[in-house]
Amino acid sequence: MNKKQITTELQKANPLTMKEAKFIVETVFKAITEGLLKGKRTEIRGFGSLCIRQRKPRAARNPKTNTNIAIGERSVVYFRAGKELLNKVNKKKAA
Repeated sequence: MNKKQITTELQKANPLTMKEAKFIVETVFKAITEGLLKGKRTEIRGFGSLCIRQRKPRAARNPKTNTNIAIGERSVVYFRAGKELLNKVNKKKAA
């Protein structure tokens, strides 16, 4: 599901114009992004949480040239699904 589809679903489920729904979705994503950039953890109850984790530097291999390259330390976004979301997904797969 992409941002436009989320906006459309929000607009269908609520008495909003498409412009208002787009503003809401953009605001939520902007708030999550700004929080992560500040190093804060973002939690949406029943859905999951997002945080920044640091990856250590490591050695890797370029498969095209078969040479070793060094990959420096970097930050990655980590998502952990909430208990309610996991239960819903697992019940759906079991059915």
